[in-house]
Amino acid sequence: MLDPLIDRTLVLSGVIVCWHFSLLPRWVIGVLLAREVLMLAVGPIWVRKGLELRINWPGRIAVGPTMLGVFLAMAGARAVGEGFLYFGLVLAYVATGLYVQDGVRQLRQEGRPAARADGRAD
Repeated sequence: MLDPLIDRTLVLSGVIVCWHFSLLPRWVIGVLLAREVLMLAVGPIWVRKGLELRINWPGRIAVGPTMLGVFLAMAGARAVGEGFLYFGLVLAYVATGLYVQDGVRQLRQEGRPAARADGRAD
């Protein structure tokens, strides 16, 4: 649970710098912040409901280009940083869709009787 929290905290700290100094388009930063705040708010609720939070590959991969984009913008390579940030955002929103899909699937399975070894429901 700490790894995603630390990733988000690191990204958010860089995004605050980029926002303050207008290093990246603010609308893009807003889209990124909206997703990060959503994930921070929904994560604990997800766990309280007893759902398993399965980290997916687009979510894992999204961290790299997102952090790199923020770093490059702060280092002065704004155009390249913006490109990486867009790529990271696309992956992040794909990951979010997959999280929602997985959560809905888990909730639907909660109401079903457990399957026996022979494949029939109890």
